[in-house]
Amino acid sequence: MKYAFDPEIASRLTSLESLDFIDYHAFRDAQRTSRATYTPATAVHKHDVAVPGSAGSPDVSVRV
Repeated sequence: MKYAFDPEIASRLTSLESLDFIDYHAFRDAQRTSRATYTPATAVHKHDVAVPGSAGSPDVSVRV
């Protein structure tokens, strides 16, 4: 099955094929290593917005 992954992370996903998910400790170590070396290509900007709720309902906080 083919998936449409974000090009920025697609290359990182190919390494998953070589992991042995049965060896829990090795899998967790690989996750930690992968997380430590990943640097996004662009900075992520976020801000919080209050979106009006339905009539009689409170506003909803949304992070964009």
